[in-house]
Amino acid sequence: MSESAVTKLIGIVPGVLWVVFATVVFCVLRPAIVAQLHRMQSLRTPFGEADFATNMTLIGEAAAQSQAQTGVSVTIRARRAAVSRLDHAADIVRGGRILWVDDHPEWNRAMVQLCERVGMTVDTARSTDEALGILCPHGYDLVITDMRRGDDGQAGESLADEMERRALDIPIIVYAGHFDPRAGVHPAFFAYTTGVDGLVHYIVDVMERVRFSEAV
Repeated sequence: MSESAVTKLIGIVPGVLWVVFATVVFCVLRPAIVAQLHRMQSLRTPFGEADFATNMTLIGEAAAQSQAQTGVSVTIRARRAAVSRLDHAADIVRGGRILWVDDHPEWNRAMVQLCERVGMTVDTARSTDEALGILCPHGYDLVITDMRRGDDGQAGESLADEMERRALDIPIIVYAGHFDPRAGVHPAFFAYTTGVDGLVHYIVDVMERVRFSEAV
């Protein structure tokens, strides 16, 4: 073998060795890599692609209903982000209990179905009196209320006042077509929103706190 051939061979050997080394490492780590990829895929859609698509349809219906009432639209990206978070929080929200107070429950049908699809129980009430007849200190994890009912533009605040008087320490989310925080925000309100995406995020926020308090 000529000297030039030997020189070329010496130059090729390191590259070949690196290829062999990389192949060996991949073969050794392949099971762990595949398992990690499967885990990441399951984290993306715990409920499955079909369920994710159905949840997107429901939040789309809810967004359309909300837009008809408020004129404010929710982008597809914002809806997808909300459903993705709900999807990833499956174990957190499952088993949660909501009391939804609204004199027009038909406007919330799609959102109620969405909550129920992820394993939550949703009861409804049309008035403050009906809600107070249902509520008990440990019966619900969350109350969702509108602000105006009939001629009462402060019905949501009245509900919060009555809950405080009865020592019903339950987080309250105001979900209303029109809400002006400049007029003041009741201290008992956990959050307020006019959008379905914001509502989903706040529901998960409340349930995260509930699960944390149960764990300590």
